[in-house]
Amino acid sequence: MREDVEQTNRTDELMRLMDRLMCHRPSPPKRLTTLTPLDFRAIRVLGEFAPCTMSSLSAGTGLLVSGLTRVVDRLVSQNIAVRNQNSDDRRCVLVSLTPAGMRVYRDLRRWRRERAARMLCRLDLKEQTQLLALFERMTAETSESPAAPCARRTEGR
Repeated sequence: MREDVEQTNRTDELMRLMDRLMCHRPSPPKRLTTLTPLDFRAIRVLGEFAPCTMSSLSAGTGLLVSGLTRVVDRLVSQNIAVRNQNSDDRRCVLVSLTPAGMRVYRDLRRWRRERAARMLCRLDLKEQTQLLALFERMTAETSESPAAPCARRTEGR
């Protein structure tokens, strides 16, 4: 029983610190402020693994297809994403980023990398390596990377 309380306390403290870390992150660049966190998630997966079917994009983002449809609609209306028919199966729609969407993806990736660098700069190389190993252990139970369901990994992005 005592161990359960200690585990709960550690978990609560970890969550408090993670919330604090996430709340003190810098805002995205102005050109990205019209996008929601769900938009960011879809753009990240599409930028790395497009073209994706809606079901594979759903698996890659962890969003239900019904909610993802609204996200993709929003991205299409902003000329960030485009839907195309799959030439092998016309019933299947493939989603990918437009050239403007690729610029947004690169801006988003750069902003995320800069934000992570600001957080990690407080740690020396050994601590960063330990943190990476801990995150890898904590996420090892996930069955697959967010990219696995998508059509293929896009090189050079």
